[in-house]
Amino acid sequence: MAAIGDQISDPFTPIEIATTNQIESFSPPIFAAYSSRNGTIFIKRLAKYKKLIGPLSFKLDEDSRQLSITFK
Repeated sequence: MAAIGDQISDPFTPIEIATTNQIESFSPPIFAAYSSRNGTIFIKRLAKYKKLIGPLSFKLDEDSRQLSITFK
C-alpha cells in the first residue's frame, strides 16, 4: 500500500477509487480497507467488513511468512 501511495500525486485519488463511478456506490467497508497503512491490514479489514456488502467471505490463514486468502 505504501508503494502505491508513493506513486499517487493527487491526495483525492484513494477517494475516487473507493467511490468508483458515483456517490451512490460509495462503500464504507471498501473505503476503510483502502485507507489501510499496508496490504496485510487492507486484507484483514476487507475480510472483516466484506460480509456487510455481499455474500462472499474471506478466510485468512497467516503465519510469520505469508498470508493466504480463501474465498468462500
